[in-house]
Amino acid sequence: MKKILCFGDSNTFGYNPKDSSRYDKNIRWTGLLSNILGKDFEIIEAGLNNRHCFTQTDMGREFTGSIVLQDYLEQKPDCVVFGLGINDLQLFYNYEIDYFEQEFNKAIQPLKDYKTIIVCPAKISDDILSSIFIVQFDKNSIEKSKYLPPIYKKAAEKIGAEFLDLNDIVKVSNIDGLHFEPDAHKIIAEELAKIISNIFMSC
Repeated sequence: MKKILCFGDSNTFGYNPKDSSRYDKNIRWTGLLSNILGKDFEIIEAGLNNRHCFTQTDMGREFTGSIVLQDYLEQKPDCVVFGLGINDLQLFYNYEIDYFEQEFNKAIQPLKDYKTIIVCPAKISDDILSSIFIVQFDKNSIEKSKYLPPIYKKAAEKIGAEFLDLNDIVKVSNIDGLHFEPDAHKIIAEELAKIISNIFMSC
């Protein structure tokens, strides 16, 4: 059985923008991925609301991906789906995009020895400015999210990873401009299943 570690933030956790609940296993993409891939694959669901990629907060080590990633790698996954970074664009930090790129590259270095899929977050939309997340994200956050695809693609190439740009296949919900609705989760699961299947077919 192949272990697939799905390591990310609220969109990996399955955050529902309608009511802040967690989508059922048959709706969130990690659960759907398990259904699609079948019994030969074990999906390790490691999503967490408000998890950052490299920013250290006072919420604890579990909320900083670059710190806690090694704990999950100890489970010896055969493949890692890595989807973090959007929370590092929160207005509190105001990182320059060059600094973001530098720290992102550092954060994913431990994955160079694993079969990895680097997942670029979908761009934040203006709808976030009229949502509950306006206390965390601003217009600068929206603008910076547009620069992420080439950064993630280049970073993936550096460590020999596969790359999936969510902007090519889905859009964020107009409810909060940040999270996904069920149809998007289905598309994400289907696309990742194709990539994962190809990875192991070529082994």
